[in-house]
Amino acid sequence: MKTIPTLLAALLLWGPFTAFAESAPSRESDTSGVVPAYLHIQKRLAADDLAGSKKAAATLGRLLDNDSLNALAAPAESLSNAENMDAARAAFHKLSDALVAQLKQDGLKADTTLYRVHCPMAFEGEGADWIQADKNVSNPYYGAKMARCGAVKKKITGTDADDRNTPEPHSGMHHGHH
Repeated sequence: MKTIPTLLAALLLWGPFTAFAESAPSRESDTSGVVPAYLHIQKRLAADDLAGSKKAAATLGRLLDNDSLNALAAPAESLSNAENMDAARAAFHKLSDALVAQLKQDGLKADTTLYRVHCPMAFEGEGADWIQADKNVSNPYYGAKMARCGAVKKKITGTDADDRNTPEPHSGMHHGHH
């Protein structure tokens, strides 16, 4: 009977190490689940859909249980609780900045391509970036009012590390009127 307590003690000591080894994510997987949720928020804001963007932000918030992604958690929570489109878009601006920084650090899965887009008119001329899945500008900061205002600034891809820092050719700025 001495072997059962010894075996139990060994399992208790070994358990935390195996759990850590199994739960330790790779660098690229840190953002792999987050990016689709973020892209859904971007599309909902571009469509002027406050309820949809709040729901997508709440989903993103549930995905953010990884300590390395804490910079995304507060803006996701703010967006999920936004009272209006202005508050949602301000939270999305912070979320976008945090995601851009995270992507610079972690990169993307090998088969993923995203685009960093910039609108110079957002937030009273301060300008703001966001990430989207294609080159066709779909502005989350102005929605239908100025859906195409912005320009692709960078292509971010997981297949070629050099592309992460390669500016896109100038795609032009398209501005509507306030």
